[in-house]
Order: sequence, then structure tokens, then C-alpha cells
Amino acid sequence: ERNEVTAVSSDIAALNELKTLVSAKIEEEIGNVGRREIKIPLGSLTSSGFLTGRGPDITVTLTVSSSCEAQIKSEFESVGINQTRHRIILVIECEVVTVMLDKTETMLIPLSVPIAETVIVGSVPNTYLNLD
Repeated sequence: ERNEVTAVSSDIAALNELKTLVSAKIEEEIGNVGRREIKIPLGSLTSSGFLTGRGPDITVTLTVSSSCEAQIKSEFESVGINQTRHRIILVIECEVVTVMLDKTETMLIPLSVPIAETVIVGSVPNTYLNLD
């Protein structure tokens, strides 16, 4: 009636579809690495910094696997007098496991991607009084 924002809503079905598609694509791309043979200089397998990158190459097998979890996060933040920023963020967390030469490494890779951002502007008061 007074051209003011009274509510903010999101298309939950579309956000869930986006979340599912992104998670699946990330896992597919990491899965494409799968199992590969790579060449490493023999000196790099020692604990000597002097030998790193030196010596004949040996072929080792690298195996990579992952699992990803995605969530939609919505947050409101005050950005001025009667102004509020609404953000929708896709939060992705992937656990990537690599196995090489009987050594297993696990990495947790977090990523936050803003999907939408809106600044909601309310009416500006005639006076402002800070009574701290």
C-alpha cells in the first residue's frame, strides 16, 4: 500500500536444484581425476631439500576421491539507517582424499559463493537520535 518492502522470499525449489547440480558437478570433475600415473623425481621422495626435484623420474599412481556437501545460507546485515542487505550464499565443503605410495592425505576444502544480494531500503526518518 505504501510501496514498502514487508517480506523477502526465495524460490526454495530452484535453490535446492542449484545446490544439487553444483555438488554433482564438483564431484564429477574431481572424479575425472580418479586414478592417474604421475612422474616424480626420485629426490623429491626423500626428506632432503637439496635433492628435491633431482634424479630420475619414477612413476607413481595417484588416486583421488571426494565427497561434497552444499548448503544454502541466508543472511541479513544492517548496512545503514533503515537499510538491510539480504544475501543468499551457496556454502560448499568438499573432502578430498588422495592416496599415493601408500600415503593418504585428506583435505577439507571450503568455498562460499554469493548467489544473490539485495539491499532493502526502508523509509528514512525525519530525525535520528543516538541515546547511548
